[in-house]
Formats: sequence, C-alpha cells, structure tokens
Amino acid sequence: VGSSLAGRDAAIVADEPGTTRDHVGVHLDLSGLVIRWLDTPGVRDHADPIEREAIDLALNVADAADLLVHCEDLASPAPAPSPRLASFLAATPVPILRVGLRADLATSAIRASPPLRVSIRDRASLDELTGAVRSTLLGTALADPGAW
Repeated sequence: VGSSLAGRDAAIVADEPGTTRDHVGVHLDLSGLVIRWLDTPGVRDHADPIEREAIDLALNVADAADLLVHCEDLASPAPAPSPRLASFLAATPVPILRVGLRADLATSAIRASPPLRVSIRDRASLDELTGAVRSTLLGTALADPGAW
C-alpha cells in the first residue's frame, strides 16, 4: 500500500511470508499532511532467527509510532494472529487502523472483516485510506477553520 500511495516502488512485495525482513520507510504526502510510512515485516511465531530479530526491531519502531495501520490480506483466509502480535496490539497505546488489502480479490466471506478495505487498483479506496490516516492523526484539528 505504501508504494501505491507513494506512486513508486518503496518495498519488496511477494505472497511469500518472510519477504519483508526489515522495516522500509517512505515519506508520503497525504493531501498536504506529510508522514513517514513504515512497512514492517509481518509478525509470525515460526520465523527463523534473522526474521525474529527483524520483527523485534519492527515492534520497537511500531511502539513509538503515532498510528499503526494493521493490514490483513483479504485475498486469502488469514490465520489467527500470532500470540506475540495479539499481545502487542492489545498492549500498545498507539491508535490502530485496521485495513484489509487486496479487496478486489476478496471472497465474500472474508470481505466483512476490517472496516476499511483497499485495493491498489481502486484509487477511491486509496483515497479513503488517506482520509482515514489523516483524520486519525489530526483528529478534530481538521474541523478547526483557524490556523494550526
């Protein structure tokens, strides 16, 4: 998603678990709000030692974030979240925006999952994601007509 929002390749992507080993960042302009978007490795329990270290680093970065965008692949049934990820998400004070990716490939049974569904082939869904990130980060400041 970060690459689609950036309008250029920003991370290596593949359907193979463990492809993303390190967090990769890109600056995005979301309708005038510039943010640093980090794509982190997925959190799995049966990762090799190098991937486990990358996950440790990613969780440290995530814990210092202003917003977490927790993505699920809607094109395939998601396994239950790893206990480590579930524990992290339950304990973090960081706001979490749940997003379903590959909405254009979702089955109807999975389609009901996350409230925000995105496809890189649907600019309107990417715009909706942009709006959700902006409103979550800026909250009521967006409604204030004065300077901020």
